[in-house]
Amino acid sequence: QTTWRRSKKKTSTPEYSGIDQDFLDILQQHTAGNPMNSPIRWTYLKPREIVSELLKKGYSVSRNIVRYLLKKH
Repeated sequence: QTTWRRSKKKTSTPEYSGIDQDFLDILQQHTAGNPMNSPIRWTYLKPREIVSELLKKGYSVSRNIVRYLLKKH
């Protein structure tokens, strides 16, 4: 996926098939939420801890990619 920064430079995020599902599987055990408002959820894992869990599953990603995935989901 290619995006444009404000500085007009192209940036890209690595495309991994299945990373979304593996990311959600990792967060599923470490997520809490408000039962009255189901869209509001949070995790107590730090981005670097999520990076190490994704590394165990074979994904070489940075904390910035994890932050992107957290915003996406």
